[in-house]
Amino acid sequence: MVFSSRPAASASNLAGDLRALGEREAAVELYRQAWTGRRRRLGDDHPDTRDSAGKLDLLLEQLGRPPEARLALDRITPE
Repeated sequence: MVFSSRPAASASNLAGDLRALGEREAAVELYRQAWTGRRRRLGDDHPDTRDSAGKLDLLLEQLGRPPEARLALDRITPE
């Protein structure tokens, strides 16, 4: 899949569309790509990275996968 010059933003936007269409498992993968890309480029403390983690966490919670969701948030939540 080819994204714009802002691949994490594109992945996140597409994930939101897929989620709205009921394609939640596909959305999980794209939210994960957005979060990973933003962590790599912006760092864990950047607001966009935190936003990606929050979206991924919420969707995983809705899918009944809270342990997996906590892994994402634990990486960005200060101790």
